[in-house]
Amino acid sequence: MHSTLLLNLLAEQSIGIIPGIDPEEANPYISHVICTGMGQARNVVFVQSTDALIAVDGSYGTLSEIAIALKQRIPVVALESRPNAQLDGDELFARAEGPADAVSRALAYAKERRSGRGG
Repeated sequence: MHSTLLLNLLAEQSIGIIPGIDPEEANPYISHVICTGMGQARNVVFVQSTDALIAVDGSYGTLSEIAIALKQRIPVVALESRPNAQLDGDELFARAEGPADAVSRALAYAKERRSGRGG
């Protein structure tokens, strides 16, 4: 929820890709809801729709999103996240000092990723 709020404050728009079919399940900071009805499989859709991922907290769903992103070579910025310390040496993984740092790093990663694929 924290990352959604931050993105909403910065861009005034946010997209929520939720696991269920009821748009009311989205948190109140979501501007546009995409209902997948896919349960946890929605994590793949979510991650594949990003150029960089900000991981907040570190529960099992977040950890699966981190793993999917890194396997797809999508950069990850961790904010208050507790993934395996083994990731700290990975060039695609960074820890943020706070929300603004997380967004700044993710935008830089996304810009670099997009320029690398001609987009």
